[in-house]
Amino acid sequence: MKIDINLYEPIGDQVLCELSKITMSKGGMHIPETAQKHQRFMQVIMKGELCTERINIGDFVIIGPTNTATPFKVDDRELLQFPENCIIGRLNMDKKDVSVKKEKVDDK
Repeated sequence: MKIDINLYEPIGDQVLCELSKITMSKGGMHIPETAQKHQRFMQVIMKGELCTERINIGDFVIIGPTNTATPFKVDDRELLQFPENCIIGRLNMDKKDVSVKKEKVDDK
């Protein structure tokens, strides 16, 4: 049976992501190959009706260790579904300055 992923709807707070193979964000953040083997960015392709506005369709996210994620394949696409609260970070493609600023700590 052929499944049309466009007919699928995650329920509640579930997020459906496609595993991504990006190595550089638009902001220039390089993701080392060693890190990609353990933590891969995923692109949000669908979200349930109870998800918050913090995560949007199209965002690239990373999830923490979880046993609630459900992997599956549709048309050779690697997909992963999990609760929104498993997301530990996302690439903010809208940030203008992604450099890390170090603050001086006064010795007392």
